[in-house]
Amino acid sequence: MTTLEEYLKNKIQKKTLPSGLEITVKKISPYTSMQIKSELEKSEDTYDALSTVTIDKLFRAYVKSPIIPDEMKMEDFDSEDFNTIYNWILDQIMFKRAKEIKEVINSDKDFFLPDKKSE
Repeated sequence: MTTLEEYLKNKIQKKTLPSGLEITVKKISPYTSMQIKSELEKSEDTYDALSTVTIDKLFRAYVKSPIIPDEMKMEDFDSEDFNTIYNWILDQIMFKRAKEIKEVINSDKDFFLPDKKSE
């Protein structure tokens, strides 16, 4: 059985950026992901959706040490480190729509038995 302390500890990792800087990151929760995704979906403009405000929120939710902006500012990351962190974040928050059961049945008809009503 996992304790709450162990559960929360598993959400934190140390990672090394291409520059060699060690950072501590926390997995972005599904709740946080949905909040940010909801903000992105509300935007009609792609540029606005990927604004510095949204990126800042993503980085703050993910990078726990060094603390942004107390110890480090967003501008302090060089482009390779920034892109690496951004890609790690995107790997976590990109949701793919689950297939509806009808889509699964239609895509794999040999596996599913036909519905008796449709016979």
